[in-house]
Amino acid sequence: MQFIYFKDPLYGFIEVPKILKAVVDSVELQRLRRIKQLAGAEFVYPGANHTRFEHSLGTFHLASRLINQLQKNSKVDISKDEEMEIQISALLHDIGHGPFSHTFEEILDQVYKKSHEDITEALIKKSEMADNLRSIGVDPRKISQLATGRYNREKNYYLDQIICSAIDCDSLDYLIRDSYHCGSQFGTIDVQRIILQADVLENWNLGFNVKCLPNLESYLLSRLNSFRTIYFHKTSRGVQLLLVKAMKEILSELHLTPFDSQNYLNWDDSSMWQVLKSHEKTRAIIDNIQRRKLPKVIFEKHGFSEEELIFKKSGDMSSLLEEISQKVHIPQDDLLIDTPITPSIPYYSSINIRPNEIPIFKYNLNEKKQELSITEESFIFSLLKDKKIQSFRIYTTGKNPENYKSIDWNFLDAYF
Repeated sequence: MQFIYFKDPLYGFIEVPKILKAVVDSVELQRLRRIKQLAGAEFVYPGANHTRFEHSLGTFHLASRLINQLQKNSKVDISKDEEMEIQISALLHDIGHGPFSHTFEEILDQVYKKSHEDITEALIKKSEMADNLRSIGVDPRKISQLATGRYNREKNYYLDQIICSAIDCDSLDYLIRDSYHCGSQFGTIDVQRIILQADVLENWNLGFNVKCLPNLESYLLSRLNSFRTIYFHKTSRGVQLLLVKAMKEILSELHLTPFDSQNYLNWDDSSMWQVLKSHEKTRAIIDNIQRRKLPKVIFEKHGFSEEELIFKKSGDMSSLLEEISQKVHIPQDDLLIDTPITPSIPYYSSINIRPNEIPIFKYNLNEKKQELSITEESFIFSLLKDKKIQSFRIYTTGKNPENYKSIDWNFLDAYF
């Protein structure tokens, strides 16, 4: 088999079968070269300028290794066609992201009532990619489902879970890749050990030998710390809030509806940035970002519990914003509220796995796999299960934010 090669800072050379060259060179995947993995993080971590394209290659690489390992460890027969389908799905799993990656998620929800996974599925089935896939004998519909964790066929659950599960090739790559580019020390995950201990269980789910439990715990702690210090960093989030504010300001002029794959693919970080930079309504926002005149936090509260931080009090975010404005005498236009939240243990997409569970097993005396409960085997998992990592922050874009440090925020207690 012939290959094309990509030099990667994490894995060395990544080998991609030459038959997939049309997929790699497609407009859908090449567009990801122009979408940063972590929009806003470069204002905190100068090295965080990596893209969704290199992450997609990294996910492909880990998925290829995991498939090879499952073929060695498991009795299931993964055909060459299935192997290629998983590899393609790994390459394409992020093509639905809009400008500034997850920052665009709020726009997707407002305009289409869809997530980037929904857009990924639509692009694989309806854009030029569908023709590319058919030309090499691959079903676009199946790829669209595998890439988004929505295939869910009996005896094939593990195929979904290679890319979309609590511990998958997507998250393994972005945690170590983001940590590497940010220069943090939280991405010290023994990916090789985790992959070596992967296997398919009797119920067709992807599981991990209990021997690698310390490595799974390391993964979970790395994820927890990465959310706290990278993904939920107050400065990164402040930049993202400004970008969302700017895009909403001219949303009707972006002509995103009705959904058209070609039109959607024209949008990336560069094209959106230029529109926002040149538009009279949003020019000032982009100028402030360029000059690093970013919103400042004047109140924050963090939580790590089963319950969400807000709202105990009835109402919505707009009413809260209005009340804050009245109480602290800051114009609403100068206020921004951020409420990032994520589960401490990511959810499985599979229909037959309990939420917040990662399947693990051991071999019994008959050399048969016996499934275990990870919360019973791991003190760390039992403490973190069902918990949510979350923050609540109030920013101001006004001048002299230090003037607001003496504000009595007790009135917010009614919301928590």
